[in-house]
Amino acid sequence: MFIQDDIKENLPLFLVELYHRTQGDASVEVSMFDIGESLGLDRRLSLRTAEELIGTGLVEIKTLSGIIGITTEGITEVRQLGASLKNEKEFKI
Repeated sequence: MFIQDDIKENLPLFLVELYHRTQGDASVEVSMFDIGESLGLDRRLSLRTAEELIGTGLVEIKTLSGIIGITTEGITEVRQLGASLKNEKEFKI
């Protein structure tokens, strides 16, 4: 079983990965489980992390099967964290 700290630790990583996968486009949809898998998260932790981000308004649920998208607020947040699409390697948490 995971603890709340596991979710908090993964929030920025998950959001940045979503940003990269959507290329910063709020209309693009991706699987929350694919994002979680790329970060080494199991399905349950992927779901809880996505739910937390949805609750903050940074991520939007698109379908009940786990398809999500980044919101304009999420894009702004990621950019404030220092992520960019042109030079992804500079971003570190």
